[in-house]
Amino acid sequence: MRQNPYHAAMLLTDFDAILFDMDGTLYREHHALPGAAETIARLQREGKPFGCVTNNSANTSEELAARLAKMDVALPPEAIYTSCHAMADWAMSHFKRPRIFNFAGRALRTMLAGRAEWVEGEQGGCDIVAVGTHFRENAVAFDFEAALAGLNHLCRGGHLLVGSADRVFPVQGGGVEFGSGSWGALYTYGANLPRERAHHVGKPSPEFFTPLLRKLGVEAKRCLIVGDNLESDILGGQQAGMATALVMTGITTPATLAASAIKPDAVFAGLPALM
Repeated sequence: MRQNPYHAAMLLTDFDAILFDMDGTLYREHHALPGAAETIARLQREGKPFGCVTNNSANTSEELAARLAKMDVALPPEAIYTSCHAMADWAMSHFKRPRIFNFAGRALRTMLAGRAEWVEGEQGGCDIVAVGTHFRENAVAFDFEAALAGLNHLCRGGHLLVGSADRVFPVQGGGVEFGSGSWGALYTYGANLPRERAHHVGKPSPEFFTPLLRKLGVEAKRCLIVGDNLESDILGGQQAGMATALVMTGITTPATLAASAIKPDAVFAGLPALM
C-alpha cells in the first residue's frame, strides 16, 4: 500500500482564529473544492472567528461572496479581504487624489470611486500604474495596447502598484494563469524601475494580514493560515508570525513541496482532512 505523504499533526482548537486563502483552497474558478462549504458552515456554527484572504485584485468582496454563494459556500463579504483592498489603501495613503492607470481590473475602480482620477491611454500625468491579473477567470481579454500604455507611464516616472507577488495561480482543469507578480516583473524590467517605485501589496507581505488580524481581534501567533501556495500563503503567514497549514488542492505539488525550503507546520490532502 502506498504511504500517505501528508501529515495532520494539528488541532484547530489550538488557535483563536483561522485565515483561509481562497483560490486553490476554497474553490478553483467557479467550482467549490471538497469540504469548503462544510468547513465554513462549521466555523460559523461554532462561532470560531475566521477570515478569507486572496491575491485576486480583479473582484470586489461582494462579487466573490456572490460567486461562492452559487457554489453553496455561505461567506459574508465582510469576511473577505482582497489584494484590491490593500492596493486601494496604499494608493490613498501615498496620494491625496491619485491619478491611476488601471491594469488591475474593475474592482479597483469600484473601491476608489470618487476618490481617484482615472488615466486613459498613454497621455496625461500618472501617479500609479496598478497591475493585477485573473484575465481568464473573469473572461477578460488581454489588452496589449493598454499594457504598453502602462509601460510608458512608468517610463515617465509613475509608481508601479502590483496586487501580489504571485508568479501563477491555479485555474479550473489543473492549469495555471500568469499571476500579478509575473506582470509586475515584466513592467519592472521593461521600465527599469528602481526599487522605490515598485510596490507589491498582497500576500506574502506581512502588512497585508495586519488589517484582518486587527479586525478579528487576534494576535498573529494565535492565528492559523490555511492555503495552497508555499510562496504567498505559507511564507506570508510565517513572516507575519502565524502558524501555517498547506492543503494540496491548488498550486503546490508533492514534488514542489519536497524541493522547497518553505516548510508549513502541517500538510493536508484537503479541507476535509484539516477539519
